[in-house]
Amino acid sequence: MMIKASQLNTITQLYFQRYAFQKVVLTAPPQPDTRMILVIPSHAEPALLSTLVSLTQCAPTSCHTEVISVINHGQNADEQVVKLHEETLQLVQEWKKAHSLKHLSFQEIYAKDLPKKHAGVGLARKIGMDEALWRFNLLGYDGMIVCLDADCTVSKNYLRELEKVFVQQSKNDLGVIHFEHDLDSIQQENLKEGIIYYELFLRYYIQGLSYAQYPFDFHTIGSSMAARASLYGKQGGMNRKKAGEDFYFLHKLAPHGKAGKVNRACVFPSGRVSDRVPFGTGKAQGDWLNGASKIAQTYRFEIFEDLKQLLLSVERCYQLNASSWQQQLAHLPQSVHSFLQENTFEEALEEMNKHSKTLSGFRKKFFQWLDGFKVLKFVHHARDRYYPNLPVEDAARNLLLKKYPEAMDLNPVELLNVYRELDRAAH
Repeated sequence: MMIKASQLNTITQLYFQRYAFQKVVLTAPPQPDTRMILVIPSHAEPALLSTLVSLTQCAPTSCHTEVISVINHGQNADEQVVKLHEETLQLVQEWKKAHSLKHLSFQEIYAKDLPKKHAGVGLARKIGMDEALWRFNLLGYDGMIVCLDADCTVSKNYLRELEKVFVQQSKNDLGVIHFEHDLDSIQQENLKEGIIYYELFLRYYIQGLSYAQYPFDFHTIGSSMAARASLYGKQGGMNRKKAGEDFYFLHKLAPHGKAGKVNRACVFPSGRVSDRVPFGTGKAQGDWLNGASKIAQTYRFEIFEDLKQLLLSVERCYQLNASSWQQQLAHLPQSVHSFLQENTFEEALEEMNKHSKTLSGFRKKFFQWLDGFKVLKFVHHARDRYYPNLPVEDAARNLLLKKYPEAMDLNPVELLNVYRELDRAAH
């Protein structure tokens, strides 16, 4: 929920004292009607300009949107990378002179020679998002900081849908945007097959969480996430992880804000091979082509059924004493039983009840404990102890068969299309 300018100022000042990586570098003031700021990290990325062009082709919005590209590399970067970044910076600066629009403007940060220990996508996002926080503070407006990547394009209604969900519906202070890899643009059949399995893997996991009634059942894709400036500042901002920064960021913020899903617009990430991060789409594609990928395998549906039993018991855990909890535990699946014991849940439950005056307060504390990372730990625990992986298309069918008997005959592409529609239908 949006806050007053004075509150945003206090949050921003504290944030820059405690969490900011560097002082702000952009000197030109933001447009007065700026309501959204997009942050695009770019490292060794030849397609940045294509992403910026894609934004100019969007239908115009009534508010102003600023785009901050963070061209970045670490200390001792390869000379070719440095040269590419210098050329990219010059190219973008020349291009924007003729392409800034009334509703859209562009800024660049050249973040070079970043500390080797932290240089990577997390730090690049952080630099741009910190800058966005400061700029919203200058405006006295609690706007939305939106993440995009430099290998993406967007649908023509992208900016308008962002405006609708995050500006016109200002109750949303956290969000994710629908994404789909552009299969038609991938010429290499083996590569296309890899991205089909990878995206199906991602969507099946989220639909599994949805089936289990986990409240934070959303994708954590760096190119399709957003946070309101005040929430970003209060929760310590972006981390500096070199991969998985998006997962940790969204799940850190999720218990503290109301999430909105932008499902009528679309981000189109690249399905190319990349070795810039230790996991993610590019790494998965490289592994797939090298025959070492496990993305054609995934978690059994039984894991999400077990998780659902735990989540259905949450309200019954409120104000339970130790002996009552042991009785409750006996009714839960063995995978859940062993996981909770190994993660000292009984102690955590005692603390939750000790500091919760209401059921809603208890639920909030429970899901701060059972955050997205801990849910994934449970999934891996159940996989390793009880339910070995199986082919992703089989798992995806098993979930769909709960509602759609015709799913038995669908091939992987058809399964992916169904899962895309399920994601679009989620609110």
